[in-house]
Amino acid sequence: MLSQTFGIQRKVPLENAQQFANNNNLMFMETSALSKDQVDQALRKLLENVHRNNPQRYQAENTQRLREVTQTPQKQSSSCC
Repeated sequence: MLSQTFGIQRKVPLENAQQFANNNNLMFMETSALSKDQVDQALRKLLENVHRNNPQRYQAENTQRLREVTQTPQKQSSSCC
């Protein structure tokens, strides 16, 4: 769970949010969308947790390789006869 603070205004006390996260086995990290404080770290931690909890989904044999297409498509002629 992510908590966002805007300035010093809080809808829920920090301790209550932390306790809720602990009681429900949720991730908790305080962030600020306004100042961008800890937003990158929170997203990185979330992705690491997803990967750690589902490693078989992200193994090399389950991925597809993409290749860069460098040729531009050729125009097809549009003659009717």
